[in-house]
Amino acid sequence: MLLKALSSTTSFPAPFLRRAAAMAALALVAACSGPPENGAVRVSEAGEVSGAVATAPSAMAAESTAPSAQLPRMPLFEPAAGPVGSEVELWMDGLPRSTDLYIGFGTVQEHTIVQGAESDEEGVLTTRLTIPPTATVNRSHYFFVADESQLPLSVSRAFLVTGPDGRAQIRGEVQETGGACVTIVGREEELYSLQGSVPDLSPGDRVVVRGRVVLEGGCEEGLTLEVETVDIRN
Repeated sequence: MLLKALSSTTSFPAPFLRRAAAMAALALVAACSGPPENGAVRVSEAGEVSGAVATAPSAMAAESTAPSAQLPRMPLFEPAAGPVGSEVELWMDGLPRSTDLYIGFGTVQEHTIVQGAESDEEGVLTTRLTIPPTATVNRSHYFFVADESQLPLSVSRAFLVTGPDGRAQIRGEVQETGGACVTIVGREEELYSLQGSVPDLSPGDRVVVRGRVVLEGGCEEGLTLEVETVDIRN
């Protein structure tokens, strides 16, 4: 049975924030690591991480929703960016079976419950949700899956909230310039690639980039922006 009477303005408690911040860091490590390795990952209510980083689905399966439980894999979603009011499909496996869940959305510092959901008999969650009006344009946001105690089971990679026209402004530091696309690491360690009219940049340059998000095609690494302007802020 789905959770009832959810408020769109209900915030997750402080333990959720601490654990979510730790899991956001784990998501980055998992994204940058090589082949999956077996091993449990645990995050306490205080946000302390213990155990080896594991990205294999079998290693991320959750057998319990207790604070020290092994975490399931991160939620997957499509598209990777969009404006307020756009629809996103969210999918996740490795969850407790036939369980009522909360879906949260927002930044690591501030986020809200947007809807209830339920995993199926195989521990799979598939749902669609709308980016809420509380989202901030040009900021990275995350999808959170929590149990009935509102403690997080997992957190997604970053979702970039764009303007209504699909354009966004990002800030970050240039990482690589030698490939087909220039790559930038954002303020929350999210990865972007630039294509189009990119000026001469050097690794370490701090930049503000404005452009249109490219959801199909584009570069291989991170979220691609078709550049319109680049300001160097060294």
